[in-house]
Amino acid sequence: MNKRLQQFREFIQYDLWRQPHMEIHAPKKRLLYRFLQTIILVARGFKDQVLVVRANSLSFALLFAFIPMLALIYAIARGFGFEETVQNTISSSFLAEANVAPVLLEWIERYLETAREGLFLGIGLIVLIWAVYAFFNMLENSFNSIWNVKQSRSFGRRMTNYVMTLLLVPILVVVTSGISIFLNSTEILAPVLDGILPIRKFMLRFLPFVATAGVFTWIFIAIPNTKVKFSSAIIPGILMGLLYQLVQALSMFLVVLFTRMSIVYGAFSAIPLVLIWLNITCWLLLIGAELAFAIQNNDLFAYEKDLK
Repeated sequence: MNKRLQQFREFIQYDLWRQPHMEIHAPKKRLLYRFLQTIILVARGFKDQVLVVRANSLSFALLFAFIPMLALIYAIARGFGFEETVQNTISSSFLAEANVAPVLLEWIERYLETAREGLFLGIGLIVLIWAVYAFFNMLENSFNSIWNVKQSRSFGRRMTNYVMTLLLVPILVVVTSGISIFLNSTEILAPVLDGILPIRKFMLRFLPFVATAGVFTWIFIAIPNTKVKFSSAIIPGILMGLLYQLVQALSMFLVVLFTRMSIVYGAFSAIPLVLIWLNITCWLLLIGAELAFAIQNNDLFAYEKDLK
């Protein structure tokens, strides 16, 4: 048993990295080696609790930026006349099940009113922009650390990327909602409704996943200050998008559990659920970045142990 364990350890530490991918002619073996190398490189991010510290720090920053980010997204959507679409998206999430959505929309309205009226016109805008910038800046620093990038972007380039990321969310929400409305339109689809009904149901369930995967993929490409290939970001984007949708579905179940805790927490019973959701979102962002780095750079770690 000890001998097999030692052989396995030798394989993981040395043999797995001693044969470059181009020298492995069997496709299944090459895919298996690449998969194992990627998993090992991702697992290194958990070494010395570095990923845990980053996730907790990002969760704290996201907690402050959550309402301002939603307010900016809502303001952008309102500018294009799609504020009802964003409202419906928030109301259809697990936040509605936790009775948080109405309060959240009210906070967003008050936040925007405070930011554009009276004495707090300048201060409100500064706080709003700073909260969003601080979160994305911390996220970029975390991604740069994962990608071993020592130099940050200029302030102008950072703001451009952050604004484009915030613009992407309402655009995807509007597009997916528009497709959903089209698929639900019996007048347009009446002639072929019977034939495509199963496909339509599948697409309606698949669209939110596509939108989420698109946002994650864009973040993995745009945020780090290095060139990330689309082929390296799309796989983590799809996986993290799928996990995010599973978390959303699980949150629906947890709402029932936390509703029972209302006896203890009262009106604050939904707060633990929202905090857990924010923390898991930050974990998905960091794990996805680690995965994108590993997919793009696992060839660079060949013969690493031998070189040391």
